[in-house]
Amino acid sequence: MRAASVLCLAWLAGCHRQPPPAPPPSLAVAIEAADPASARQLVRGLHDVEGTWRWTAGTFAFRLGLPPNAAQQGAALVVEIAVPDPVINANHDATVACSLNGVPAPPQIFTTSGRAAYRRVFGPIAGSDALVECAVSKLFSPGHGERRELGLIWHSARLEQFPALPDGGHVP
Repeated sequence: MRAASVLCLAWLAGCHRQPPPAPPPSLAVAIEAADPASARQLVRGLHDVEGTWRWTAGTFAFRLGLPPNAAQQGAALVVEIAVPDPVINANHDATVACSLNGVPAPPQIFTTSGRAAYRRVFGPIAGSDALVECAVSKLFSPGHGERRELGLIWHSARLEQFPALPDGGHVP
C-alpha cells in the first residue's frame, strides 16, 4: 500500500511539471529601423523610430544572426545610413567605425550628405550571433529643445554571405 502511495504521488508530481522553456527565437540576419520585429535586436543607442528610420546616438549597437557558413567563411556587414546635411555643413565629414563581436573594422569616412552604406568584410565569425557596435565621429545638435545625442540616420543593417566561386572557394 505504501509503495502504491509513493508511485501515485510521483505520478501526480510529474503531471504538474512545467515544460522546459522554448528556446529563444533565432536572430534575423537583416534588420530594419521601422520593423517592429527588429526592435528586439537593438541593443543601445538607436532612438525611437521616425517614419522608416531612427536617429543613432554617438555610439550604437545591435545584434544580427549569422548567414550560413559565416563561422568558416566570414561575412560582409552592411549598415544602411543617411548622413544629414547639417553634419556635413558643420564638420565637412562624418566617420563611422564598427566592430563585430569585438573585432574592429577600418572606419569609413563620408564626405557628402544623403543615403550611404557602411560596408566592411569580416573573416570567420565565432559564436551563434554577432554583436555589432558602431561609433560616429561627429554628432548633430539641432537645438530647439532637442536633448538627444544625434549621430546619423539609421535605416537597416545586415550580414551578407559570400557567394561561392566556381572553384569551390568564396569571395573574401
